[in-house]
Amino acid sequence: RPERIFGHAATTVALAPRTLPLQIAAVMRAVVDADPHRPIPPGDAVRVVRAPDRAAEADTVAERVTALLAAGTPPGRIAVVHRTLRTLGACEDALLARDVPIALAGDPALFVRTDVLDALALLWTAVDPFRNVWTLRALQTPMLRLSDASIATLCGEPASPQPALFALPEEEPETDRRWDRKRDLRLGMNLLHGERDADLAPLARERLAAFRARRVRWSCWLRTTGVESAARAIVEDGGLLQPRAGETAARARLRATLIARTIALLGDYAARHPFDDLAGALAYCERLAAGDRGPEMVDERDDAVVVAAVERVLARRFDHVFVVDARAGSFPPYYVPDAFLFSTTYGMIPKESAGDAVAARTAKFTWYEHHAKPRAAYVREQRRLFAAALGRADVSVTVSASGRPTRGIAAPELASDVAGLLNHI
Repeated sequence: RPERIFGHAATTVALAPRTLPLQIAAVMRAVVDADPHRPIPPGDAVRVVRAPDRAAEADTVAERVTALLAAGTPPGRIAVVHRTLRTLGACEDALLARDVPIALAGDPALFVRTDVLDALALLWTAVDPFRNVWTLRALQTPMLRLSDASIATLCGEPASPQPALFALPEEEPETDRRWDRKRDLRLGMNLLHGERDADLAPLARERLAAFRARRVRWSCWLRTTGVESAARAIVEDGGLLQPRAGETAARARLRATLIARTIALLGDYAARHPFDDLAGALAYCERLAAGDRGPEMVDERDDAVVVAAVERVLARRFDHVFVVDARAGSFPPYYVPDAFLFSTTYGMIPKESAGDAVAARTAKFTWYEHHAKPRAAYVREQRRLFAAALGRADVSVTVSASGRPTRGIAAPELASDVAGLLNHI
């Protein structure tokens, strides 16, 4: 008995039974077994939508989500899922344009998003204004909003440079190198010391003066506070979290969530490397951005529609699920074998032949591909993942795709397969 094991009275929680709709369960089994003739019970628990393009598909999904919210469905009981979160940008934009709050779960391609790049640009400008790529981006953030003409002026030499105080040594003979090393310093020097302010418009000069005053505060925060606290203060002082004209509240909320996740990454790095500074944490983010997979985030708030990768919501259930972009090449993606395969029985299996070999692929790879059939195993796993996405729904599931369906030879057309099953009812 629990009260005897733990020494105190246990609390009994009654879990409401959840039964998967019969139509969804039958479609799941047919998808896993690749059985196009499996009988499907009648009903409207499974729907299939095919749009002419990705934008129209995202708009259709967003309209249906908005209709469900208007009918009284809680936002946290609706999910828009795909194989990976990186491909859900169109659906995110369509939902945010309708002021539908969203909660991300999965790999959001953090270091490709505009809001995160703006935050990193401000932080790099506080640490090293001579990182010209980041400085150019910082000059276009809402705090400065400099025009292209003003930025071009800041990148140039002063109109009347100070004359030399002493004779300079003779210059080296010209070579094929056309790039001047001094150009790497012009933007930062003009930004910090105002050597081209006289050539700018009054509004641009005013914004640059305010930026220099802010940067003095930022430098003080970097010296007196921790990495995470300083980064958060710099981002807030830079105006990235302030509401913007013509922006929905849902988009502003998502921007704050993404920036908070980025600052948390900086704080985690600082906790592991207590003697490193903000520059080291930003360099760590650059290394993460160069990888194939970025840091993941799981936003489990109940007041937002869940936009997620399937693998990140396998332990959750929803009333209504939208499985989007279920077309060949996207869900599932085409199978492309790696340069080397590994088998516990046959060891390393190289794909490409080297030297003067006539065949492009090695004999061992050709034999193993015929013997083990890795492509069939890959497609089978993708079908199971798709079926798991369907099984997250307790009331209804909508499968959407765009464009003309293929014949499903290289990769199955899952949306067309589901539509064919429903047509046999």
